[in-house]
Amino acid sequence: MTDMLTIGEQTGDMPTSLLHIATRYERELDRSVKIFTTALEPILIVVLAILVGFVVMSILMAVISMSDGLSA
Repeated sequence: MTDMLTIGEQTGDMPTSLLHIATRYERELDRSVKIFTTALEPILIVVLAILVGFVVMSILMAVISMSDGLSA
């Protein structure tokens, strides 16, 4: 980046140099965000599945304990 800025200063074409730098960093940011969201999706699915499983198990345990109390 500093090399590009130096070349832009030497040639007197700073706007083009800055536009090139901005475009490069924008592409890098887009790629990083895409990778992050791609990795985050399965992680969230697993976390939600564990949470739902916990709720279902606690409801079933309550029902089972109530039915054991009725039969005894």
